[in-house]
Amino acid sequence: MALLTTAPKEYLGSSRFTLAFDQKDDGRFIAEVQEIPGILAYGTTQAAAKAMGLAIALCSRTTGSNL
Repeated sequence: MALLTTAPKEYLGSSRFTLAFDQKDDGRFIAEVQEIPGILAYGTTQAAAKAMGLAIALCSRTTGSNL
């Protein structure tokens, strides 16, 4: 994945996440959660990909599973 931007760490409760963003040729954004390998989220905007990535990461941390 080509790195578009890396956001500062996002704090959700006691969890911290770093997101890397990439924009595909068709305009979609991908957010990759750096602390949890394999967590990728797609969105039509960077904000949507960020929200989805953080939701998946928090769910993964809360349940202890690698969705």
